[in-house]
Amino acid sequence: MGGLAFSKGVHALFTPRMPINTYRIANERCSAALRELFVHVATPIEAPGKTDYGDIDIFVSTERAGAFGRVPVFSTPSEAYVAVQKALGATQAKSDNVKAGAHYAIPWPVEDTQQEGEERYIQVDITFCDTPQQLQWKLFRHAHGDLWSIIGSLIRPFGLTLSEGSLYIRVPEIEPHNKNKARVFLTSDPYEVLSFLGLDASDTYWQSSFASVDGMFDYILTCRLYKAESRIDRVPDPSASPEQNAALNAEDRKRTKSRPVYGKFFETYIPVSHEASVERVKNEAFNRFPGCRYDYFKRRREHLRETSRDKFIKSFKEELLQHDPTPDHRSHVGCLLQVLKQIIFEGDATHGIPPPANIEMEDGTLDEDVVRDFIRKHQNDIATSARKRQLEKMQQHALRKETRRLEAMATAS
Repeated sequence: MGGLAFSKGVHALFTPRMPINTYRIANERCSAALRELFVHVATPIEAPGKTDYGDIDIFVSTERAGAFGRVPVFSTPSEAYVAVQKALGATQAKSDNVKAGAHYAIPWPVEDTQQEGEERYIQVDITFCDTPQQLQWKLFRHAHGDLWSIIGSLIRPFGLTLSEGSLYIRVPEIEPHNKNKARVFLTSDPYEVLSFLGLDASDTYWQSSFASVDGMFDYILTCRLYKAESRIDRVPDPSASPEQNAALNAEDRKRTKSRPVYGKFFETYIPVSHEASVERVKNEAFNRFPGCRYDYFKRRREHLRETSRDKFIKSFKEELLQHDPTPDHRSHVGCLLQVLKQIIFEGDATHGIPPPANIEMEDGTLDEDVVRDFIRKHQNDIATSARKRQLEKMQQHALRKETRRLEAMATAS
């Protein structure tokens, strides 16, 4: 199967897979054309063992004219999108986000004999990178085909995530609620990533493709975090809930069907004797990337603070409504909880009740014993303040209602 971006629709194009020679001819021509527009133009290191290609991937960065002090050829992403189409001589182009990249369809090289009546095209995927550093990371992240998809699955149980932008460590307490917020930045330096994982960063592996798929597998197995033996059931992610593990396993099973090399690795190898633990890897990350420690614990503390407070308020509300769920009592409870949150969580002294001290434990979790003792001690004053607040709300509601009535009468007359 070739590129799929132009395979459907009214103006669908035939974009079959390319043999190696066709791929190289087209790639060289596209790269040469793009170098007229950009300073940095590069294609990721190819996957091992490929005999044909579905499309051409090229990353670009830094407009050439602007870099050398001349007036830029394009000043907006849309202008860059059009300029690239013109430079490539593309028949069609499409994009969901022109700032990030686009798909282009170029004619099949005329040197390659075509069957009569058949018009073939090549899909070229261009990624626009904001900086040369981002381009280098993307080249690294997409090098060797499925290499990083495999390594990404292997390091995930240790709380690590390798994304399109960086290497991250995850905060397990946050992950079930917000996956993006759970990610704490470690590095976007390819060498640092390889070094941290114990992988060889020499030109032997990072200047050209592996000689074979098995050669790439041998390299992957040098990762310091685990030992591997013959296939067994996949090890679940210890930082995830059972529901997450089910989703992760399903996702990986889907990938094994759509990505043959990825599937072959997990049919052959699996980590069975971890050389590290989640806690050990976390501490190693803190030592290797000192800046992440503060961010990690700051996010964790903020999350535990927020969730423990929400949990307490919800539980306390249920207790208060247990024996009297009437609307009037619900209204009073709502005002009571509002006053409580203002005093306890916001330190509001306007109610005439001094806020409690030391309501949090070391990790930021709410100390419910301290809070409940405070409520018992000041329950009469808190209830009085809540009734006052409830009365004010009732008066405000009555005033708004009367104002609307008078306005309606004035309009009618």
